[in-house]
Amino acid sequence: MKSGFLPKSTPLLPQDRLPQGCSNCRLPMIRPLFLFICIAWLIGACTSKKDDQKLFELLSPDETGVHFNNRLHEDDQLNILTYEYFYNGGGVGAGDINNDGLTDLFFTGNMSESKLYINKSKDQYIEFEDITAKSGIEIPEGWARGVAVVDINADGFLDIYVCRAGPAQAGKLSNLLFINQKNNTFKEEASAYGLDYSGNTTQAAFFDYDHDGDLDAYLVTNVMNMRGPNNIRAKVSDGSSANADRLFRNNGNGTFTDVSKESGILEEGYGLGIAVADVNNDGWPDITMAGRISTFPMTMYPMTCSISTSRTEHLKMK
Repeated sequence: MKSGFLPKSTPLLPQDRLPQGCSNCRLPMIRPLFLFICIAWLIGACTSKKDDQKLFELLSPDETGVHFNNRLHEDDQLNILTYEYFYNGGGVGAGDINNDGLTDLFFTGNMSESKLYINKSKDQYIEFEDITAKSGIEIPEGWARGVAVVDINADGFLDIYVCRAGPAQAGKLSNLLFINQKNNTFKEEASAYGLDYSGNTTQAAFFDYDHDGDLDAYLVTNVMNMRGPNNIRAKVSDGSSANADRLFRNNGNGTFTDVSKESGILEEGYGLGIAVADVNNDGWPDITMAGRISTFPMTMYPMTCSISTSRTEHLKMK
């Protein structure tokens, strides 16, 4: 025959090899094929169902109204070669600043304007409004890094603490504290609170380290010096290093006092991040800090600290 198919009466196996009672053995070959098709269909159905149940969906700035862009501008004077942390980025804080039950967003910029967005979402639609211009929030000379959203004065409204660190060309960069005026506007009062620290802060955490009922502040610092991180030198352990972190005690009267030295926070380092949690369930907050330069194990009072080669520190209240 010219066709590529066998005649219907032609067995797939020689007659002398056919099982007893079988005149055509195509069926044993069809069963595996049918099973393969069923398995493939089931896999495809499960994959399709999984795709329909994705936990997250990427929304465009045009959909959400959030058009923040931390755009950096390099030149021959300022780039990653002249400032190693050029691309470290800014930060983002989330909290309900106007007590309407929705989470608002604050973005910090390095060479771009920091932005405050009020959440205007309804039903299943996510939408934000940029109220930066009318909020009173302004960061001169830029170079904002980490941000902490905290009710620092315990008035029921969230305030915004902005950490700042940048290149030498930026000059002195003091941290900023924007106090919520309860009408979607803010007033900068870091100096009045004693929190206008200008030691290149990358992040801040607020917690009650001494259990006196108010929030204290821990500042993670990272100052790039020109000596280079790989140069061998004596370690600074007396609190005089610009790279030593800072602990500020809340005095309970709207002011803060630097208690780093009496707390034993003396060692230098290059901190980048911080997390606070009661790791050992003893009722006291513990601190984990992460950075980029390895240091030696050290002990602090009243906190103890152990450091890995990547400078991840774990501070525990004694």
